Amino acid sequence: MSLTLQVRTSDRAAVIRCHGEMLAGSGADALKQTVASLFKTYRRVVVNLHELKRLDCAGVGAIAACASLAWSQHKSLALCCVAEPVRKLLELTHLTTILTLHESERCALAARCVCAA
Repeated sequence: MSLTLQVRTSDRAAVIRCHGEMLAGSGADALKQTVASLFKTYRRVVVNLHELKRLDCAGVGAIAACASLAWSQHKSLALCCVAEPVRKLLELTHLTTILTLHESERCALAARCVCAA
């Protein structure tokens, strides 16, 4: 199963819904390219991981690369609907110290945008 990304935009933010597996190769690369493209137009991107079935080290690296890009461009990247196994992996890699995690997409969009300075 590969990774499918569904993008929804509004005037204030973009939401990427991930379906499938974020593994080495096209899945992890697709997320990085999509986030980079959206940051050209939007200051805020939310990545919804509700339908993410598997995540490997390349997927974690892609999320870290997206967080780094957000920081370097003074943009905001948030994750939502993170399953417990994925949340634990993000905690082990200390990505939870630089990313904001929300329980739902609605909460992530309603949260005040805190951009890196």
